[in-house]
Order: sequence, then structure tokens, then C-alpha cells
Amino acid sequence: MQPDRKVPARALLLPPRRWIEGSAMRFIREYVRNGMTVLDMGSGPGFFTIEIARRVGPKGLVYAVDADENSVNLLKRRIEGQSINNIIPMLASVDKMDFINDKSMDVVFSNKTLCCVRRHLDAAREIKRALKHEGVAYVSISRPALDTISVNSTEWATILSMFRIVKQGASLMSRWAILALP
Repeated sequence: MQPDRKVPARALLLPPRRWIEGSAMRFIREYVRNGMTVLDMGSGPGFFTIEIARRVGPKGLVYAVDADENSVNLLKRRIEGQSINNIIPMLASVDKMDFINDKSMDVVFSNKTLCCVRRHLDAAREIKRALKHEGVAYVSISRPALDTISVNSTEWATILSMFRIVKQGASLMSRWAILALP
């Protein structure tokens, strides 16, 4: 895999490798391993997807799911340009992913995605359905704002109650949790 030639604006503020190596969460570095199958829910144009694909290696697989057609197309171009063969981009809403088999994911990565869909609990149920019994999920949300589709505190508590919490935290702008099946 070759490095990206175009640098997205978001990468200038928070390069994915720096996040992986220096973040307090360190989720990807600590939990994503060679040969795993990972679901990147709300992958966008692949900001973290490509880093996850590098970590799972050629024997691993990453399902990159996003409801925005432009983002999925951009991700497709990026992986073609870098000859990456272990990412399957999918255009779909994260609250209904019938193409993902039950209990098939070692890891689910959902970075500020639930707050972008209207059916937050359905998306959380999809995480739970997709996870292998020994799998883990990283879920983060933006703090509730005036936006009517934000995940509020009650919904966040309900989502967390669906899982066993491995670790959780919060910052001024977001909340996150590493979750496993109960």
C-alpha cells in the first residue's frame, strides 16, 4: 500500500497515524489485529478505514459502510489508487446492514456515527448483532447540541446498557466507549 498523495483537511488537524499512536483511547492500536474482520460504521471517505486495513493486513477484511454516496465513491478511488484489496466499501445506512452476517465481526468501529442517523438504537442493535461473542466495539458520539438527531444522555445510557462496558470516557466535544457483548 502506498501512502496517500492527497491529504484531506481533517488529516492536517488530526493525522490518523498520530491518532492511532498518540490518542488516549488508543483503540485501534490496542484492539485491531492482523487477520481480523472489522466493520467501520460510518466510514466516510475512509479517514480511519485505510489505517484499520493496514492493521488487519492482507489476511484481514474491513467493511466500510457509509450512507453518503460521494464518500463511498471517494473511498473506492482511494483504495484503487493505493491498490488496497482488503476493504469492501458499502453504500448503506448503519441502522440496517443486512449484508453483514450475525456474529461476524471481530471489531466494530463507529466514530461519531450514531449521532448522524435518526435511529440510534437500531444502529446500536446492528453493532450488537454484528459482533462476535469475543469481539469489541468502539463507539463515540458528539456531545448533544441543538441538532435534533444528536444522541441525548438517555439514549447514550440505553445504548451502553445493551453491552458490557470495557472502558469509557468523555471530552468536551464527545463521549466514547469500548463495548463488548454482555
